[in-house]
Amino acid sequence: MAFYKKRIVRPDTMQDIQERLRRNAVLEQVKQEMKDRFPTITADNFATVNDWREARIIELTKQPNGE
Repeated sequence: MAFYKKRIVRPDTMQDIQERLRRNAVLEQVKQEMKDRFPTITADNFATVNDWREARIIELTKQPNGE
């Protein structure tokens, strides 16, 4: 017999929803900036691109309005 555990999920608050929307907007902005800044990603420049992307995401998420 399989073990079954009921998962209790709390409803999303407006703050949760706003944070997710803000995070999605930041990720979309970084994606577009990355395409403009690094048109071609290769194995040679991947580390540089990824470091820039991660730093940019952190920079934008620390801003109060995400812009």
